[in-house]
Amino acid sequence: MIDMEEFEQSELLTARQTSQLATISANTLHEWAKRRDAGLDAPGPPHVQLGPGARRWLRSDVIAWLESCRVVNPSDRKRA
Repeated sequence: MIDMEEFEQSELLTARQTSQLATISANTLHEWAKRRDAGLDAPGPPHVQLGPGARRWLRSDVIAWLESCRVVNPSDRKRA
């Protein structure tokens, strides 16, 4: 039986779906991915290259990347 939560987290997203989730343009996501493909440092979530012109992002990677971008006030950390 398939665990739906695990399936949803491993779901492959298109650039359009990823851009909606991350509120970043699809063009920006593709530019970041091109830089990474060229061996350059680039921001953004990691991508999966399925073939020429077929790039996808794992939902779990996008969510993890968004969480890593979160800025927490140092005084908030002391209270937690």
